[in-house]
Amino acid sequence: MKLNFKHFIALNVADIILTWYALTYLGLHEGNPILSPIFNQIGLLFGLVVIKLIGLILLWGMLKYQPLNIKKISINIICFIFIAVVANNIYQICLA
Repeated sequence: MKLNFKHFIALNVADIILTWYALTYLGLHEGNPILSPIFNQIGLLFGLVVIKLIGLILLWGMLKYQPLNIKKISINIICFIFIAVVANNIYQICLA
């Protein structure tokens, strides 16, 4: 499977939507102990968007200066990690 930065963005949008839905409507709790206090401090939706934007900017900056072969491997690994995150969100929603 050929993954690129567009897939990473789409997976992050899916993560935002699924996390927001699960925490807002199903009463589930954020499993990340670092993000949970941030969401309590600045709000869930705003916190999700800010965290994701920071991640997108950092990843873009990191990939910008990598050689093409490393860039392809890196984006594939990161996308597969986010596929697991989105799959876990769907799984948790189905259990609720």
